[in-house]
Amino acid sequence: MATKQIRKCGKGKSALPATEQQMSRGFMYEFYHRYRFIAPGLKCAGGNEMDVIGIRRSGMVDEIEIKTTRGDFLADFKKTTIVRSQPEIPDFLKTAPERMDKHLAVAAGMALCNYFAFLMPPSLAEQCESEIPEHAGLYTFTPNLFYGKIETIKKARMLHRGKIPTPEENRYLRAVSWRYVSMLIDIKTEGTE
Repeated sequence: MATKQIRKCGKGKSALPATEQQMSRGFMYEFYHRYRFIAPGLKCAGGNEMDVIGIRRSGMVDEIEIKTTRGDFLADFKKTTIVRSQPEIPDFLKTAPERMDKHLAVAAGMALCNYFAFLMPPSLAEQCESEIPEHAGLYTFTPNLFYGKIETIKKARMLHRGKIPTPEENRYLRAVSWRYVSMLIDIKTEGTE
């Protein structure tokens, strides 16, 4: 009889660092009740990938960026995105270039997300907390034997009041559906070989 080996993910010398997959799963498990739709790793209209996208029942969008290293955190501030216009954007921002710095666009309410936050291990959060922009929230993830523990360090502020357009929401739903279908096809073909 084979014995199951339990991998230790908690505190201590033998604790393993959290992976992006564990962190996104932990966040989705902790906050699934807040959203009508939540999924990891979807491409957004700006060309970037959202590590976790959550569409609230109100139609507002949360973007969660998962960071596991300081270098990964700093690289996020070098990204650009395609801006979208919002009716409540001040006139001086409406003439903004088509592509602009991601965090400037997010802070100005020109990105899809209504709320933006980082999710990282507590040790990294301590290093980066003073560098978290005013527009961004901060969550920490501590692994355990279940889904992990999520702690809110800084609440994300609302960036704009616009809701996700239905066609764009449907695009995300289709992407998740096709991901699930392709997973089922892979499962079926594994057993036929």
